[in-house]
Amino acid sequence: MKKYWILITAIVLFIAGLIFNEFYSSGMIAGDFALNYFSAGQFSIGVFSAGTFSIGIFSIGIFSIGVFSIG
Repeated sequence: MKKYWILITAIVLFIAGLIFNEFYSSGMIAGDFALNYFSAGQFSIGVFSAGTFSIGIFSIGIFSIGVFSIG
């Protein structure tokens, strides 16, 4: 159980994100400076973020900071 806490956290947050998206779809934003739950843009901050400079739990970008980040 010790080794799988990150995977369990990722799955719980992903399911929470899907539920959040279902009821609050305005939580998604895209643009140069994006700050929301799901965000995409040059500078993005959110749980799921993608962009050149991104900060989030799940982040993808050239300069990305997060638990699960690809850069």
